[in-house]
Amino acid sequence: MIKFVDDQIYESIKILLAYFDEHRIDVYDFYDINALEDYEDEDILIDYDTEIRFELPHTGEGYDRTLGECFEAISEVQVASIIDNYKYVSSKHVLIRVDSKDRDRVVAYNNHSPHSFETTLSINDQDIFFDLVDEFTNFALLITQMNDYDKHSPPIFYDDLFIDIRSEDDIDKEIIDELIQSYTYELSTTYDIALYISPRISYLGEEEYELTAAEEKRRLRPLIRGRGINDILTIFNSTAQINDQEYLILSFTKVIEFVSQTVVKKEMLDTILNKLDSPRALSPDSDYVLELEKTFEDLGSYKKDKEAIRLTIETCCDCLDIIKSTPLPNHLKSFSKITTNSSKEDRKQALNELAASVSDTRNRIAHAKTNYRFKGNECPKDQLEIFAKCLKVVASQVIRWFIRQHEDSRIIS
Repeated sequence: MIKFVDDQIYESIKILLAYFDEHRIDVYDFYDINALEDYEDEDILIDYDTEIRFELPHTGEGYDRTLGECFEAISEVQVASIIDNYKYVSSKHVLIRVDSKDRDRVVAYNNHSPHSFETTLSINDQDIFFDLVDEFTNFALLITQMNDYDKHSPPIFYDDLFIDIRSEDDIDKEIIDELIQSYTYELSTTYDIALYISPRISYLGEEEYELTAAEEKRRLRPLIRGRGINDILTIFNSTAQINDQEYLILSFTKVIEFVSQTVVKKEMLDTILNKLDSPRALSPDSDYVLELEKTFEDLGSYKKDKEAIRLTIETCCDCLDIIKSTPLPNHLKSFSKITTNSSKEDRKQALNELAASVSDTRNRIAHAKTNYRFKGNECPKDQLEIFAKCLKVVASQVIRWFIRQHEDSRIIS
């Protein structure tokens, strides 16, 4: 005979099995509670520690959990959400989908020291527990409940890895990112395991991409190589594996800075040669010498990164092409006024505004000083993704200019 530890567990099991059935979760080797008479000859007690085996759709693998764990999980996912395909958040539980190039170390520690990744942080008498998990989680259960899966994007991937954050009290949503950074840092410095955010990839419901008329007409240009080309293309192409918008901005700025050496050298040579081509150079007086000295002083300003970036963008970039190729962040006001009829001076002003924003945004990101003073040209944080896309176009234009220069005039270091 089957006995239940209390009346509530019987009703909870019925709800659990109905939930599994509704969401196409297969159950194996569990008791048929609708045919209790079949167990008259057995002495069975079902309590909250009784295990049930189930399999999520398209996963091909069963998982054993206690009834108590299942009841708690299903209750939790009803009020949980998944943000940006990597962050599962409920009131007392957070899961962050991550990945690592140090998977071999993760596996080794799990095999030989299973509790290595567990730690606790106390904040105002609240204990918050951390772990690194790579098996069935509530993230997968919520994906199943949301019906956000198919055979190509199952609820569980073989490489799923999560930072698991729990507490007996509600976790302040405002400190979740802080908790992630703290735990990630400790794993990196203690175990030499570097983690990074890895959003779940899902192709479910994606519409087939349709080319625009302009895109259909695009053709590849002849491939390029030569002095300095591999170096700059390596920087540009490295951005393909970067998801962080700030790092994208830094990388595209490196492209601009790489070419700036050639731009500055060309500007210096042109300016000085123009001065030396003057008939006055054949019999220089004191005024001419002073003018030449002033020319060298002015050219010296290009030793500053900000001026070098300004000159490079002004020399290599085309306003209208940028406008037509990419959305622009709202803080670049001058670009909104640019048309095919805009004057050369207006276009120059727009490019200078862009250059100032590149320099100041790069400095804000790279310096990370607590006492950093905003210069007023920095891209707002909520516009960084758009700004990064803009800088990709800028970097591409800068590279095209560099390609057009004679190999002997390209400066590489």
